[in-house]
Amino acid sequence: MTSGAVATATIRTGLVLGVRLLVLAGTLLLVARMLGSQQFGVFAGACSLALFLGSLSSFGSQLMMLRAVSKNAESSEEILSYAIPLVLLLGAIALVCFLVVMSWAIPSAQISFGVLLAIGFAETILQPFLGLMSAEHHGLGRVARSQALQFSPLALRFIFALLVSFIGFQDVLSAYALGYFLASVAALVLGAYYLPKSWPNWRKWRVVTLTYISASCSYAAINFCKSGSAELDKAVALKLLPVDLVGLYAAGSRVLGALMLPVSAMVVSAVPYIFRSQDAHLHDTRRMVFYMSGVSFAYSLFLLVGLWIASPFIEIIFGDGFKGLSEILRIFCFAIPGLSLRLVSGNALMAIGRPWLRVGLEVIGLVTLVASSICFVIFVGEKYMPFAVILSESIMGVFGILILRSVLYKKSIPSCF
Repeated sequence: MTSGAVATATIRTGLVLGVRLLVLAGTLLLVARMLGSQQFGVFAGACSLALFLGSLSSFGSQLMMLRAVSKNAESSEEILSYAIPLVLLLGAIALVCFLVVMSWAIPSAQISFGVLLAIGFAETILQPFLGLMSAEHHGLGRVARSQALQFSPLALRFIFALLVSFIGFQDVLSAYALGYFLASVAALVLGAYYLPKSWPNWRKWRVVTLTYISASCSYAAINFCKSGSAELDKAVALKLLPVDLVGLYAAGSRVLGALMLPVSAMVVSAVPYIFRSQDAHLHDTRRMVFYMSGVSFAYSLFLLVGLWIASPFIEIIFGDGFKGLSEILRIFCFAIPGLSLRLVSGNALMAIGRPWLRVGLEVIGLVTLVASSICFVIFVGEKYMPFAVILSESIMGVFGILILRSVLYKKSIPSCF
């Protein structure tokens, strides 16, 4: 696969992700306007924490599936025989942790136990299984189908959001949380129908071995750190910011994440190729990484300017309950270049067989994010917490590209990695 083939795959995947962007934007607007900034902030923070904890449920099995199937299409059953029982066990533990943390962080008057249970079960148990299904398609080169499968619960949540907004339930949050859960159930059923081949039944499940844990440990760390980079700030905001500011912050962060989908399309299209080539075609890998870095950085500059100009209009679309969103979006603009480079460098480091370099980089980013969030809130002001994201993403993006370049050209790596 050449850069031209990756570009073609990117366009196909980009079409899926383009529809995903529209659905994400529609869902975000519907839910935000239905709930208002205060309830939306609590809901978004709960979802972020559930996603963060749910990233441990599969213990890296999704990335192991992607890597194994990219090299040998028949290896999926072996991975699944360990992954299925592991997701059930770790997912249950993650769900309990989520419920305990949220009960401590948020008063029950702001969000009910039933809402938390629906969100937590969907993200810590159901979504990891859907991720395994998606990874199997991705490894087989069916990138667009993989993305479509990941997209299916988002589309169903959009439909539920429409229904809730039209019907006008008295308890809007509980009604939408139920739809949130049912969307994951329906997506899982759909994914099972389109599996390349049947999953092993319970008689073929295996007790996880030390060999499997050792092989998956780095991928589990990648999943955890990747999710932390995308979601932890919104969970932290629940404790650091007033409820109304949490809603503005979460809305701004979600808008930023949605706009990065074109970079994600390019990266996920290139990962199977890099998995297969690695050292055998090092020159092609270098050229691919250079191509991705250049395109993503150019797009990030275009997006920075575009979001700065469009931020007042986005605030108007969100409604009167989101006064001040424009100011937060304009701060988030400056996180875009670092975020773009981080997406490229992090996935490339994983694909060339250096996952711990990515983990080390993202751990530094997470520590920077949490520490600087606290510092900005205490010493500068609550509304400046987005500057912590700029600092964290810039560090991960710049150093990620430098480390990736050092690996590809066989130069020295800082000893901390």
